[in-house]
Amino acid sequence: MEQEDVSLEHPLQAGVCLVPALYSWWLQWVEQLPPPTMLTGMVIGAVLALAFAGAAVLVYRRSSRSRHVQPTPQYRFRKRDKVMFYGRKIMRKVTTLPNTLVGSTATPRQRVRKRTKVLSLAKRILRFKKESPTLQPKEPPPSLLEADLTEFDVKNSHLPSEVLYMLKNVRVLGHFEKPLFLELCKHMVFVQLLEGEHVFRPGEPDTSIYVVQDGRLDVCIQDADGTEVAVKEVLAGDSVHSLLSILDVITGHTAPYRTVSARAAVPSTVLRLPAAAFQGVFERYPETLVRVVQIIMVRLQRVTFLALHHYLGLTTELFNPESQAIPLVSVASVAAGKAKKQTCCGPEERPDRPLRPQESCDPGGTAGASSDPRVACDRSRVLLHADERPGSTVPGKSKKSVAVAETPAVVSHHPESDAAEAVASRKTDAILRAAKKDLLTLMKLDDPSLLDGRVALLHVPGGTVVSRQGDQDVNILFVVSGLLHVYQRRVDSEEDTCLFVTRPGELVGQLAVLTGEPLIFTIKANRDCSFLCISKAHFYEIMRKQPTVVLGVAHTVVKRMSPFVRQIDFALDWMEVEAGRAVYRQGDKSDCTYIVLSGRLRSVVRKDDLKKRLAGEYGRGDLIGVVETLTHQPRATTVHAIRDSELAKLPTGALTSIKRRHFTESSHYE
Repeated sequence: MEQEDVSLEHPLQAGVCLVPALYSWWLQWVEQLPPPTMLTGMVIGAVLALAFAGAAVLVYRRSSRSRHVQPTPQYRFRKRDKVMFYGRKIMRKVTTLPNTLVGSTATPRQRVRKRTKVLSLAKRILRFKKESPTLQPKEPPPSLLEADLTEFDVKNSHLPSEVLYMLKNVRVLGHFEKPLFLELCKHMVFVQLLEGEHVFRPGEPDTSIYVVQDGRLDVCIQDADGTEVAVKEVLAGDSVHSLLSILDVITGHTAPYRTVSARAAVPSTVLRLPAAAFQGVFERYPETLVRVVQIIMVRLQRVTFLALHHYLGLTTELFNPESQAIPLVSVASVAAGKAKKQTCCGPEERPDRPLRPQESCDPGGTAGASSDPRVACDRSRVLLHADERPGSTVPGKSKKSVAVAETPAVVSHHPESDAAEAVASRKTDAILRAAKKDLLTLMKLDDPSLLDGRVALLHVPGGTVVSRQGDQDVNILFVVSGLLHVYQRRVDSEEDTCLFVTRPGELVGQLAVLTGEPLIFTIKANRDCSFLCISKAHFYEIMRKQPTVVLGVAHTVVKRMSPFVRQIDFALDWMEVEAGRAVYRQGDKSDCTYIVLSGRLRSVVRKDDLKKRLAGEYGRGDLIGVVETLTHQPRATTVHAIRDSELAKLPTGALTSIKRRHFTESSHYE
């Protein structure tokens, strides 16, 4: 530091010593000059003195600035950073070297191996463990965990409570518009009930919808031994009805209550809406008939079958195996006329195979079943020939495919073949016309021309799978001869169970066509079978021209349901929850289980510090609240819909009744 200070002050001292010397030299020079030039010399000396003084001041300022300027920092790389830098640089050069050389020859194998080893060694040396970034947990905004507080509020509404309760329950039938809803409200009747008084009991006609305005009702099911079991509690705002019963009234097949009853647990006020009111609405607004019937069928397939089959494992308990066939009068008359004609003509023409008697399901019928998608009715147009019988199919054709009665060009060369084909065609046309007449009777069509060009007569050999479970493109099949067996896959199993047998004069596949949903069972012909086929598109064309056709077809579906389904239909509820609305809240009583049919729901738990935490989310097919229901504990979370959702509500009493009656099938529920 001392040397540095001396070096900085040296120029200043030199400048100070130089000034007196120059001044003395100037005085001597001025004295030697003559008087005129003396003044000029003085001026020049003053200028030089000022110049030297300014230079000295400038040097002093620069030296003082250099003292306060900090030195430039010298950066230093760590040794491992240098190694990584140069190592990666060398690796890039080594890997790109063969590609950058122009006109280079092939590298010897030994050099390639050495280069590979060097690269692998360098990668091992330069490989450093990368620390994965730590994720910071973020809580969702409080708005995502809050349910909408504007629930179905009766007190703050400007509409009467009875209108609101009826609106809440009748909305299930297809969101009736305001004119239709007001038309239905005119038929409402108030009923006052005392404690223990029955609303309805077995034997009374099942023709009304009951909505509880005040109080509580108990819905009971009568077992085979005569004991009554409560399956549902109906509180204020809820209803007691069966959509299948409403459909019976609409189709004109009213049935009485068989095993279901409802009584008042406390003094109650009930609103009664006769199902006959819907008939008046349909007469004035016929376009709503198809929508209401489809909504009832969708509810039957989505709610009833999804809840009872997919989650409780029930199969044969859901269907009625008894025959629901109508007599094939026209087909029988054609067959009888042919028999007489063949008796007169001679034994060379064999009569058609008569219809076989009724058969039951064969549990082993699915073993070795063959399938071919080509037998779908909209892809195959095979006509029934009189000589097509078991064992008489065309040689070379496998039983997996449809028996197409075709022969090569031999037919055009032999007059006998042409004549036989003409006779078979006339027989087929006669059977087709007769079967269409019987189908008109079943579907209750007024105009026979509606079936023209929309119905095909098909023949499939034994072992053919006509439609598979889950198929989207489904057809309505009307059996003319033979049998179609209906199978369903068991839950969590590869086994198929025979549900029922479709006999001549019965329809199958109509539920999937009415709802547009996938087929819930497999249809198979265990032996040769003939049936009429109507595609979904053709049926919709008929439905647009005559909407009442849905009544006859829907009635065939209802007849196929078992009495057990009719009972459970009173207990199951179909809920439509808007986005933001709560299904239940934390601390509520656990009295039912919910099944998500569509939409999305969120579960939120409130901690002791009053903060809310996300517990989980539910999608289609999930069960909600089953643990609390089975353990009889209060609701542990609040569940609300984050999208418009559809739920199936299964009360605790109904679940207990199902487990008691069908313990083996529903045991996997737990």
